[in-house]
Formats: sequence, structure tokens, C-alpha cells
Amino acid sequence: MKIYVVGSCRVHGPLRGRPGCQRPIVGYTHTAKEAIQRIRFVRGEFSIPNAVAPFVFARQQTPVVTAAHRKSLDSADVVVVEVCSAKDVFLDGYSLNLNYANGVGEIVEVDDLDLDLAKLKEMVRRLVVVQHVELPDIPDRSRFAARVRDTCEWLGVPVFNPTKHVTLDDMLDANHYKPAVVKRIGDRLMGFLQ
Repeated sequence: MKIYVVGSCRVHGPLRGRPGCQRPIVGYTHTAKEAIQRIRFVRGEFSIPNAVAPFVFARQQTPVVTAAHRKSLDSADVVVVEVCSAKDVFLDGYSLNLNYANGVGEIVEVDDLDLDLAKLKEMVRRLVVVQHVELPDIPDRSRFAARVRDTCEWLGVPVFNPTKHVTLDDMLDANHYKPAVVKRIGDRLMGFLQ
């Protein structure tokens, strides 16, 4: 099975080096809109100028997409997309990564998640969505994760919920797994993809 990953450290870390895991373009994503933009970019359907690159890829220059990158995406049996943020950030029509934007761009609440997830499903052979880890003190995150699950259920898209596989002690902070947990999450995610 060939796997292509679009997301942040919560999916790239656990799946890095796994059999069949394809090498993606640099830079993390958190939203469905960012994932759509990334897929279109890799396929050559959308260009991202160097002026925006620091806010999309965390690099000063837009990465070069090679034929190998395109093949990695287009030949993937499954595309794993992390959708973990209810905040989209835009600048001049580009979706930015909230962590890279540093106050640049307009932040808006996601209001068309169903359309974005439906679009992602259309764009790839098989889509699997990974939600954020839910923690007791972050109710907004849990509400958004439930929205992701409900929408994906309606679309017939499986959702991996890492919350079922970690405890508070497994987390470095509210967003990151401890290094010892990353392999375990990867094992569970690989099992889920089968």
C-alpha cells in the first residue's frame, strides 16, 4: 500500500519511514483548505509565489515540485489528511499555515468544512482523515473534532481519532506527542489504514 501524507507532525512523525509512505513536499498543514491547496500545488494546478512561501511552507522559497513528487501523490492508494484546526488563514487568495503566518493574513472560522472534505474526497483515490487529539481542557477542539467526524461519516470517509490511543501523560503539551508515543500512534494508524 502506498501512502501520501498531508498534515502536521501528528501524522508525518508517526508515519515517517513506514513501508509505502511516500516522500511529501516540505511544510505542514492543519486545515482542509490547506490540504486542498497542497494537493493542487503538487499536481501543478496551482502555483505559490516565493512571497507567500514562508507562510505556507516555512521556507523562504517555494519548493520545487518534481515528477517524483507528483507520482508519489497520484500513485498513492490512500492519502492521509490531518484536519485539526477550525481557523483558516488567508492572504491574497492563499491558504496559510496559522503557525507560520505570524500575524499575517486574515483569520476566519471554518464555515464550509463539508464542502472542503467532499472536495478532498473527490481529489484522491482513497481519503483517510486524522483529527486532533482531544483534551479535557480544550472544548472547542473537541467540538471541531466532532464536526470533522460527523461530516466524514456523512461522506463515507474514515476518521482516525488519536484520542483513543493516548493519555495526558503521553503528551508533551496540548499539541505534541512525547517521542516515545510517536511509534505507537504510527502503529495504530497503520493498522487503521489496512
